[in-house]
Amino acid sequence: MRSDLLNNRCWLEQPDGSRISVGPAGLLIGRSARCNLILRDHRASKHHALVRFGATGPVLFPLGRNTTLLNDTALRRDRALQHGDRVGLPGMTLTVILEGTRTAGGAWMLDRGAEQALMQPNRQEYTLGGGRSDVVVPGWPEHAVQVQILQGRLLLDCAVAARLGGELVAAESVLEVPPGAALQIGEQSVSFFPVDDSEGGTTVFAEAPLPAEVRCTFLPRGGEVALRLSERWLSVQLSELRFSLLAALLQPDGLSPGDFVPDEQILPRLWPNQPGKGHVDLNLLIHRVRKNLLKAGVNPFLVLERSKNGHATRFRVEPDAQITIA
Repeated sequence: MRSDLLNNRCWLEQPDGSRISVGPAGLLIGRSARCNLILRDHRASKHHALVRFGATGPVLFPLGRNTTLLNDTALRRDRALQHGDRVGLPGMTLTVILEGTRTAGGAWMLDRGAEQALMQPNRQEYTLGGGRSDVVVPGWPEHAVQVQILQGRLLLDCAVAARLGGELVAAESVLEVPPGAALQIGEQSVSFFPVDDSEGGTTVFAEAPLPAEVRCTFLPRGGEVALRLSERWLSVQLSELRFSLLAALLQPDGLSPGDFVPDEQILPRLWPNQPGKGHVDLNLLIHRVRKNLLKAGVNPFLVLERSKNGHATRFRVEPDAQITIA
């Protein structure tokens, strides 16, 4: 597995606010119909400029005979791009939009069936569905599924009802996908397989690191939880009830952090004056916390685990992990 990286997603934005993203193969600009961004001005060359990712981020390459400007300065060679840079082209000025996204090692292939080519998106986060999704599946709703690869595992945030491995999945569910599982929406399905880059032909997952340190800080309307995974810190802000759940799991009565905490202990701490609250309410709260963790770049199934009988929960940490709640 590759080590964790901090990558950038990059768009070029037109004056009216429309934008196009720079893909893994780069983004070609010019008058040619083969370009990704086709210029209408007759002064533009067929292949006027190219934006692609280098080792540290996006880079602009001038290709045309007429001038390409970067922040009003004519380019004679390639230049690295920064957020907010202005790219001047014949008849148009584009603005560079950069967004940092955390990614983790491990790649997965998408299989649409024997007659279709395998797809391997060169991103650790992308949308799957119809319309203008990053990966389009005919017949699926637009942006039906948000896909993320965290700690080498494939996670799905399904906006619509689906079936995974034949099992019904409700809308707004967050799932961890086992290798070979098929996701079906309507009549169309996609199967997921981890990329095998070993000579032996077997994919082996590296054991993902658990938090070695957790810092929980109370805020006026909730709290912030910071996790140290290896040498990297990730943090998530939570509402009061969601923060209270993690605090109860990390500081359980009579137990140690990382132990399964019975629902009978958690429920009174979360809803002290509401005896009617039960397992259904707790399951819904756990689901919402998992979605928060996912957005923060943490694999929620790695750290927030329900017992097999569904009556206890734990927040997994390294042995002797340092826990601070203040």
